[in-house]
Amino acid sequence: MGKIKNILETLNGFFDMGLKYYALWTLISAGVGVVAFAIYVLMWISKNGTIIAIILVIVLSILLLIARSNPRKRKIQIQETRIEHSDLKLVQIKRELNEKFKGHFELLAYHDKEPEMEDLGYFQHHHANDEAQVEANRSNFSICDPHAILKSGQDLENDPMTLKYYHCDYADVDYIRNQHKGIDEKQPEVISSVVMIYSSEIKTIILHRRSENSSTYPNCLHLFGGAFMPTNRAGIKDVTLKGTAIREVHEETKIGIRNIDLLPPFMISKEIKTGFIQWVYQPVDISAEEYKHAKTNWEGDFVEHRFSELEAKIFAKKWVPSGLSYILHWLALGAPGTSLDDWPKQPTEIYKNVISNYMYKES
Repeated sequence: MGKIKNILETLNGFFDMGLKYYALWTLISAGVGVVAFAIYVLMWISKNGTIIAIILVIVLSILLLIARSNPRKRKIQIQETRIEHSDLKLVQIKRELNEKFKGHFELLAYHDKEPEMEDLGYFQHHHANDEAQVEANRSNFSICDPHAILKSGQDLENDPMTLKYYHCDYADVDYIRNQHKGIDEKQPEVISSVVMIYSSEIKTIILHRRSENSSTYPNCLHLFGGAFMPTNRAGIKDVTLKGTAIREVHEETKIGIRNIDLLPPFMISKEIKTGFIQWVYQPVDISAEEYKHAKTNWEGDFVEHRFSELEAKIFAKKWVPSGLSYILHWLALGAPGTSLDDWPKQPTEIYKNVISNYMYKES
C-alpha cells in the first residue's frame, strides 16, 4: 500500500505540473488569437466609422464585466493551474523520508492552518479490570502528566482540521504500551508538538538528548517538544499545540519562543514504534544571547552541533527517527534562515548524501 501511495503522489505531482504547462500554452495561444483579432477589428473599424467602434467597445465592456462577476470560475481556474516548484519538492522530500525511515516514521501531511482541538472526554479502557490495574499503577509514577489520545479514524490531511481526542494521563498510556508491546498498530496515538531550535548567529543546531530513563528512545538525540496536555499539575490547560511547543521548549531549555516564531507550513507525522502523532513547527532561530541562558532539565540535556559538523554527527550519533527526519527536511529545503557561507557544503548536498548512504538502526 505504501508503494502505491508514493506512486500516486508522484503521478499527482506530474499531473499538476502538466496542468501548469498546459495552462501556460493555452494562455499564449489565446493571447496570439486576441492580438490577431484586435488587428482585424481595427482594420475593419477604419472602414466603417466611429459608430461601430463605439458599439464594439460597449459590447467588450459588458463581456468583461460578466467575466469578472464570476469569481468562482476564476478561482477554479487559478486552483487548477497553480503549482509551485516547492510543492513538487515537498512531495519528493516526503516520499524520500518515508522510504528512508519506513517502519519507524511517516510524514503524513503538510498544513497551512493550526488544528482546532476537541476533547471527547476521558479515555475509556475496554475492561473494568484494565481501569483497576491502571489505577493501581498510577501511584508508581512520581510524575503522571496528562496526555491526549487521538480518536481513531480521523483524516489527518484535512486543512484546516479538528483533532478529536480523549484525555488521560501517563499511567493510561504506559498501560496500553505494555499491553501491546511490540505491536506497532496498537500503540496509543498520543498527540504531541515538536519544534527544531537553531542559531544562525553561532551556526549551531541545538538538540535534545533524551534521558537514559526515557520510556522511548533513551539516550537518543531529538528535537524539543512533548505531549499535548489537556490539563497539567498546575491546572493550566494546553489550548493549542502551539502552546504545547512553547511550554515544552521552555521546560526543556528555559528558552522562550513566541507565537509569532511558529509559522506555517506545518507538518503532521507519526512515530510508528511509539504511536506519537507529532505536530511539527518550522525551525526557530534564536540569538547567541538566548542560547547562553539555556538550561537542561531532568528529561535530558541539550547538545549543540555546529553546522560544519552536522553531517558527520548524523552518521555517528543515535537518533530518534522523527527528529532526524525533521532536520533532514530542513536541509532538503536548503536550511532556510541560514547562509550558504555557514556550511562546508550546500545543505541540499548533505541531505542527498544522508538519503543515499544512511541506514537507521534501532538502538
